[in-house]
Amino acid sequence: MAEREKTPDEGTETPAKARKSPIKLIIVIFLALLVIGGGAAGAVMFLGKGGEETAETEEPEEALPTYGPIIPLGEFTVNLNETSADRYLRIKIDMEVADAEVQAQVEQRMPLIHDTVLLLLSGLRLEDIATVEAKEALKETIRARVERFLSTGSVRQILFQEFLVQ
Repeated sequence: MAEREKTPDEGTETPAKARKSPIKLIIVIFLALLVIGGGAAGAVMFLGKGGEETAETEEPEEALPTYGPIIPLGEFTVNLNETSADRYLRIKIDMEVADAEVQAQVEQRMPLIHDTVLLLLSGLRLEDIATVEAKEALKETIRARVERFLSTGSVRQILFQEFLVQ
């Protein structure tokens, strides 16, 4: 007998191909895209960040203010000009000057500066130094009086390292 070819419709069944659910296929594609996207984003952030960091680190260096030499004026202890109670002020003062030339002038005239600051401080009352604004005004007054002794340059700021009233 002649064998005839069997077609799948005729009698023998071939195992049905396992069909994947469309939901599973969508989830797999989504996860693959997520992994690829995450890897690309990470690469851009880490590799691209190197150039940005150099640009960012250069900008703050240029924007940083320059500071002049700091000269210690020393510690002063004076009685406050109070009639109701015996009070004293102990203050340690430093000052920032513009450059080394001004520093040399200040060091040369230090006795005059000490005398001026001491006289100024001994005339103060508690009310003259009780608030932050009053302390800032005192800094400005000291700065102006010190600058009278300078032929060139300026005092940038007065710094209080210690400020004690008792």
